[in-house]
Amino acid sequence: MCKLFIATGSLTKQQALKLIEKAASIFSKTQKDGFGFIAYGSNGNVATGHYLEPSNYPGFNVSLPEWVDCNRIETGNIPSNVTALVCHGRTATSRVMLANVHPFISKDTALCHNGVLSWVGSGPEPKASNHCDSEQFLNWFNSMKSPFNNTKANWSGYGVFGIINKRKKTLTVAKCGSGKLSYCSNDNGVHLWSTESHDLESLEQ
Repeated sequence: MCKLFIATGSLTKQQALKLIEKAASIFSKTQKDGFGFIAYGSNGNVATGHYLEPSNYPGFNVSLPEWVDCNRIETGNIPSNVTALVCHGRTATSRVMLANVHPFISKDTALCHNGVLSWVGSGPEPKASNHCDSEQFLNWFNSMKSPFNNTKANWSGYGVFGIINKRKKTLTVAKCGSGKLSYCSNDNGVHLWSTESHDLESLEQ
């Protein structure tokens, strides 16, 4: 099963980078099929990172020698004030490839998901480039005016979601079915969630 770590509040660039590095280190022990993150800033700027080999996470925007083969895609720059951060460690239920590393991004929405979802709605299944259920869900999610009101009627399964909408400036943390989610906050007003309570304890230290 995939793992999620989510933080919201007011984080400096260095604090966000430290949390990303911690999440990559912790997740790489069990999640072998990809690591990714999205960092959203108070100024609307966004940075994303997608890495196929979590155990070889080099750090964000790090220059590597030409002879080092690092299968990654990075966009943007970490904002100076990060207000929402979602990190994802992947255990694949569909093809292992960089294109299937979370977050999935469509229009103004970025989604990270752990769990398994199956389409049970009427009509054809939502499309996904590489048959990943999380991408299917995001494409369906963006096509609906009230997706959470219609999720149960169209999907079966379980999971936890971290969804950032850049245009609406929102972070949505949700779970369904048997999805597990632990929460805590620190003295600086930062709110933290993780799919594993022991991971959350390590990340907040």
